[in-house]
Amino acid sequence: MFPLPNPALCSNVSLLLDFYVEVSLRIFDTMQKVSALNLQLGRDLIAEAGADMQRVMNSKDAAQLGSAIAAQWQPGRQSLQSYQHRVAEQLAHLQPGSLLRH
Repeated sequence: MFPLPNPALCSNVSLLLDFYVEVSLRIFDTMQKVSALNLQLGRDLIAEAGADMQRVMNSKDAAQLGSAIAAQWQPGRQSLQSYQHRVAEQLAHLQPGSLLRH
């Protein structure tokens, strides 16, 4: 039979496994949230493109048409800024320092 391992070794292995599981769960959770943010950004951009196209179609004169077309040159500015902010928040929660236990 094999001798029983040193209790300190068992404790260290247990801590490493717990840390690995915690890191894996945090990475999985963060990737799931980033995927949800990607889907929301796609929905927002599609909705904005549809609204912009509707404004182009409803234009009654050249000035309205020009402003509607000019609005399409900067698609999703607010959506992209919001997306970048939320992704940065999620990635900040994944920083290595936030994973360490004290």
